[in-house]
Amino acid sequence: MHLPRTGAGTRAGSVGPHRSTATASLRRWAVTHPGTRSVPGTRAEKPALSPPGADVMSRAVPGPEGHRPPSVPVQAVSVAMLVHLFTGCSPSPSPPPPATSPTFSEHVAPIIEAQCVSCHREGGVAPFRLDSYAGARDYAQAIKAATSARTMPPWGVESDGSCNTFRDARWLSDEQIDTIARWVDAGAPEGAPGWKPQPVASSSLGAGALELAMSAPYTPAPSEASTTDDYRCFLLDPKLDESRFITGFEVLPGNTALVHHALVYSVDPAQVVGQTEDGQPITNGQRMEALQKEAGPKGGWPCFGAAGEGVTPNGLSVTWAPGTGVTHYPEGTGLALAKGHQLVMQMHYHLHTSAAHLMHEETGGTDQTRLRLELTRSVARPAISVLPDEFLNTRGTPREQPLPPGQAAVPVEWTIPGQVAMSYVEEIMGMKPSRIDVYGVFPHMHGAGRELSATFEGKGTSTCAAQVSRWDYNWQRTYFYETPLSWTAEQSIHVKCTYDTRGYSKPIRPGLGTEDEMCLFGLYMVPVP
Repeated sequence: MHLPRTGAGTRAGSVGPHRSTATASLRRWAVTHPGTRSVPGTRAEKPALSPPGADVMSRAVPGPEGHRPPSVPVQAVSVAMLVHLFTGCSPSPSPPPPATSPTFSEHVAPIIEAQCVSCHREGGVAPFRLDSYAGARDYAQAIKAATSARTMPPWGVESDGSCNTFRDARWLSDEQIDTIARWVDAGAPEGAPGWKPQPVASSSLGAGALELAMSAPYTPAPSEASTTDDYRCFLLDPKLDESRFITGFEVLPGNTALVHHALVYSVDPAQVVGQTEDGQPITNGQRMEALQKEAGPKGGWPCFGAAGEGVTPNGLSVTWAPGTGVTHYPEGTGLALAKGHQLVMQMHYHLHTSAAHLMHEETGGTDQTRLRLELTRSVARPAISVLPDEFLNTRGTPREQPLPPGQAAVPVEWTIPGQVAMSYVEEIMGMKPSRIDVYGVFPHMHGAGRELSATFEGKGTSTCAAQVSRWDYNWQRTYFYETPLSWTAEQSIHVKCTYDTRGYSKPIRPGLGTEDEMCLFGLYMVPVP
């Protein structure tokens, strides 16, 4: 079996208005960005992947002049917006609640402890605490508004059973949302006093895990692009003497008050990703070296897009957000990490807090996050992580159709036939699969994104793979199914993204920048012989 690699072919196909259909190969699956943005003096020849970033509370995604991001829709209630209204304001005095009203200690505290306290605690990434009755009481109205709008807890995919079910879902049932609302409406009664949450559970991969860390502490700082967010990539070299499989991971932030999320990409430093004007090849390793040199002594390099400008990852190995503990990939599966390959960890630092909060007594406002990997020499079912985005792959081609500005709902759709997926797997793994089991998905858009849906369609059937109804650019993760989906040669995957471009004055191109857009639907999948 060959280890997963990035291919380099071209894809034939036709594109209608904002619709793309893959009909030739999936060689760009793990290399989703076309190489249209190159460093000075070079000409990129292969795509360069792009991921996430931005501020969960405000959706503020900076852009160049003429690309002012859209304002937050009225229905997308944000906790941060409500903080200014309710800070320090307890609910108005009210008569004693009816005997049937929920109380905090008995009905609401278990919900908050299970879904909120991992972030809303002392030293947590959230801007205020909910680890006491007093904290919850003071933000009662904000809690009601955010949970009713489903902007909190942060969970991107619908998990009410209408479109699959997912592991470890941070999803409140309608009954839980109603309980919170009735508690607030009753005046936020405490019930039995003295509630305290259990300490946040700590777990570890054990002594045998490979531990990698940023080479030096980094001090996040605002920039011209954003006053609230800092996206930084750091090179982590596992220095493997033989190829291994990643079967689990844990991310240990050095400063929980600053670290918003982490994404880790596998990169082949020897892979040629472009060439100079005189025809000399440029490798991933050379790109990263140039980015580090350009960034200076601060450490790492800026990287709103994936592993950085012009760097082509092989795939996405780790997705982490606050509250995520030790993560094990589905039993018996794992992602290949080839000998000689390196890892690039993209850190999103959120600078929402006051200067006093940033100057954390233990960290001094710096971070030195560690990554621990559970590795093994073999797995029963090797998995591959692919990042298809057929909208993105149209950039710089005759098929490219930018999103028009000033519209409330601009759809983009693309399709990949099952037979194309089977051929791709056969090419990179040396085996012809009878089907592909999809264990997890990674939806991704940029600041104009509002909704994303994905379905497997074929033989008169349609299976919902994921439904994102309230896209939040700032909370991104891989969502693992409780039961994997089967993808056969007779089925196509169909993805539809919807964008709100009313805040933009110019067309939005597919691409990796804050001024660009994506319609990516990543897949953690296991080919079955």
